[in-house]
Amino acid sequence: MSVSDQSWRQIALCAWGSQYLAGHDDLEDWFRHGVFWNAPQLFRAFPGRELIATDFAAWLYWLRARGATRLSLHALAPVDAPAGNEIYWGKRWICVHFPQGCERWLSGEEEPSCREANEAAKNTARQATGRGHWIPDPAVYAGEIDTWWCLGTGEAVTLPKTDWPATAARVKAELFPEEGLRGEWRLPARARLLAGNRGDAEWSRLPTLPPLKDQAGGSPLLPHRLLAYLDNEEARFDNDTHCKNENSLYAFASDEETARISRWGQNLNDWLDTLQLAAANELHWEENTTGGAVLSIPGTEPAGEAQLQPDADTSATAAQALPQVGGAEPASSGRGIPALLIDGIVLVVLCVVIVALARVLGRYEWLSVLIALPWMLYIRKK
Repeated sequence: MSVSDQSWRQIALCAWGSQYLAGHDDLEDWFRHGVFWNAPQLFRAFPGRELIATDFAAWLYWLRARGATRLSLHALAPVDAPAGNEIYWGKRWICVHFPQGCERWLSGEEEPSCREANEAAKNTARQATGRGHWIPDPAVYAGEIDTWWCLGTGEAVTLPKTDWPATAARVKAELFPEEGLRGEWRLPARARLLAGNRGDAEWSRLPTLPPLKDQAGGSPLLPHRLLAYLDNEEARFDNDTHCKNENSLYAFASDEETARISRWGQNLNDWLDTLQLAAANELHWEENTTGGAVLSIPGTEPAGEAQLQPDADTSATAAQALPQVGGAEPASSGRGIPALLIDGIVLVVLCVVIVALARVLGRYEWLSVLIALPWMLYIRKK
C-alpha cells in the first residue's frame, strides 16, 4: 500500500498534525495542502457511527482542545480490528496521545447495506435473461473518502527515536549492494517530497512532510530524501516489470531470476512502508536524529555493523552542510589516476584533434560539407 495516495495522506496527516498539536505550523499554514485534495476526511465514533468531524482541521482543533499532544501512525495487527463485516478495516491506525493514554483511531470503509441485495438481484436477472447485468460505479470518477473510527482509549504507546543515518545505511546495504539488481545507490543530497500531492495550484504544492521552511530547493533531511528516492525507485521498478513493457525484467528471466526480482520488489515495498511509518511519527524536523533505533523490515537479517556505518551521503554532518544535489564527489583512491590528470589528458587529445581537423579543412575545403550537412539535417528535424 506504500505507493497509494491514501498512504501518503495518512503520513501527512500524522506528521503535520503532530506539529500542530505541539504548537508549530498553524492550520492556516497547511490546511490547503494538495495531498488532501479530492479526498474528504470523516471522523466517526465506533460503535454508534456518530459523526465527529467532516475534515481534518476541525478534528485536530477538537483534539488539541481536549489536551492531545501528538499523533502516531501504526500498522494494524489482525487482532486489533473489531469483529463484524459492516466495515472493511484498513491496514493502519492512529494513536492520539493524551497524558492519560492513547485514543485509537482505525481507518475503515463502510460496506453499503444494499450490496448483497444488488448482487442477488443481478443473479436473478442473469438467470432470467441469460446475460450478465452490471451496475455502473460513479465512484471511479469521484474522490476517495477516508474514514477514521474512534475505538476508545487504551494504554499509552511509547515510540523510539529513529536513527536516520544508520537506517539509510541499512537500506543501502540491503537494496543497493555492489553489483546489485538495480544499480548503485544514488540518494540525493536534497529532495522535495511531493508524493501523493494532487494539488494543481502552486500554493497547494506543499511538501508531504514538515517543515514548511527551506523547501524551495528541497529538504536535506533524510526522511524527505529517503522516501522521495525510494518512491521514485518503486515507480521505476513498476515500469521495468510491467507486462506491457517489451524489455521487462521478467521477459527473459529464469525462474531463479524471477524470484530474485520479485523478492527485491517486495523488499522495496516493505522498506517504503517502514519508512513511511517512521516519518509519520518523527518529531525532530530541524536535523537528522541519531542514536535511536535502526529500522529493519520483517523477514530480513540485519546487515553487519561494518555495513551500517553511515557514509557521507547519509550522515547528519553532510545533511547539515546542505550540499548541492548529487552529493559530494567521491574521494579518489590512492592507487587511481588523479581526476585533474585525466582532465588534462582529455584536453590535450581534443586540442590535437581540432588542430588536425583544421589543417585538413584548410587543404580540402569541400570536406566541410560533410560536417555541415548532418548538422543542418539535425536542425531541420528538431
